Amino acid sequence: MRKLRPTLETLRSYAERLEAGESRETIAIQIRVSSKTLRRWLSEAGLRCAIRRPDGPLTRRERQIVDLADLGMTQAEIAAALRISVENVRVQLCRARKKL
Repeated sequence: MRKLRPTLETLRSYAERLEAGESRETIAIQIRVSSKTLRRWLSEAGLRCAIRRPDGPLTRRERQIVDLADLGMTQAEIAAALRISVENVRVQLCRARKKL
């Protein structure tokens, strides 16, 4: 079942949230679509956002994963402890490294 496209006003609010620094993934999860779908909708509506790159402080999840890694846990152990995939741990660690 396809998700109905949001109104232009709603897409504008998403664009504003992105420009304010919120991640596209967070917004996509909240509206239950993929990040790629959200990006496509914004592009089709002609909304170009100055998406902030991850140069700010670590997110709560990034900090949590970095702290566990600092304790010597492997990526697989971190994934099991947080009930997330190993790939998710890899991505979060990569993002955290770019910020540090």
